[in-house]
Amino acid sequence: MENYVRLVATSNCLSSEQIVRSLNIRGERVWDAGDRRGNTAILESESGWVISSTAGKSLGVDVHIKSIMGLVSGLESDFKKFSEIPGCEVQISCAIYGSGAPPLSFSKAIVEWVGRLGASLDIDIYRI
Repeated sequence: MENYVRLVATSNCLSSEQIVRSLNIRGERVWDAGDRRGNTAILESESGWVISSTAGKSLGVDVHIKSIMGLVSGLESDFKKFSEIPGCEVQISCAIYGSGAPPLSFSKAIVEWVGRLGASLDIDIYRI
């Protein structure tokens, strides 16, 4: 099983520079609405910011979320304020690749932390 977890902030009203200023942290990747997505013909519809877990891909989703918790520790209120701006969203995005059903159990501390960010939680499971 391979797990990939990212913290993503998007906005349909702010530029990537404004997102970075709002969050008080530079993302590993930022983009503006209208930018080309990688080497595709797809144009981004919103500006955004992303940071990925540094945990090993074979580790559990909860370990990945804890990795992100460490990366943005102390900035939770900035993410919450950002999430309250109309047109802005914060999301924990989990992509799970495997042949079986993954364990999806989150501790109270993780659930509370996601709430302190004002974030939604998206989990996509892909069978390989």
